[in-house]
Amino acid sequence: MEYEPRCGDGVIQPAQSETCDDGNSVSFDGCSATCRVETLFFSEYIEGSGGTNKAVEIANPSLTPGPDRVARCGCTPTARRPRATPSRSPRRSPAATCWWCNPSSVAAIRGQCDLQSNAVANWNGDDAIELFCGSASVDVIGQLGVDPGVEWGTAPTSTLDQTLRRKCSVSVGDANGTNAFNPATEWTSLGTNVFTDLGVRSCSP
Repeated sequence: MEYEPRCGDGVIQPAQSETCDDGNSVSFDGCSATCRVETLFFSEYIEGSGGTNKAVEIANPSLTPGPDRVARCGCTPTARRPRATPSRSPRRSPAATCWWCNPSSVAAIRGQCDLQSNAVANWNGDDAIELFCGSASVDVIGQLGVDPGVEWGTAPTSTLDQTLRRKCSVSVGDANGTNAFNPATEWTSLGTNVFTDLGVRSCSP
């Protein structure tokens, strides 16, 4: 019987566009179910009411924390503005999350923030947010260089006055910030000012 290479067999098959193969078909463990390396990505987005209730959750799919993972948040999001430098080191744990928020957010948000920054968490519904690891872009919310008007998407699954959570089928960020962005493709809406699971890695069906 001839062996047929497949994703999940523990052997990286470049001809099949595999960039990793950890011998299983499970995502969110550093190597996705489709054998793609999983780096940090945006897993939750808050653009709430009041002008300052803003936060993003960065998920770490890897089982091994490292300098480009959760250490000091590892990677830095920016909203069309120069990248800020983390001022302290938040928790470091495998498969953890890291939260950036606006320091003027309500207590329910600030209490779960790993890093607070006006320079980072100052977007509105029409701002693109880009996540960098070193000099490499690994995920983007929105479309770089494009003004959508007031929001991307259509309410309730839009980037204005909403809490959005990444779907469970997504474990790799969208590193192409110039492609069209429709939040309904990879995100679900939880409503306005929903902060119930901050600090806990979760996803939406």
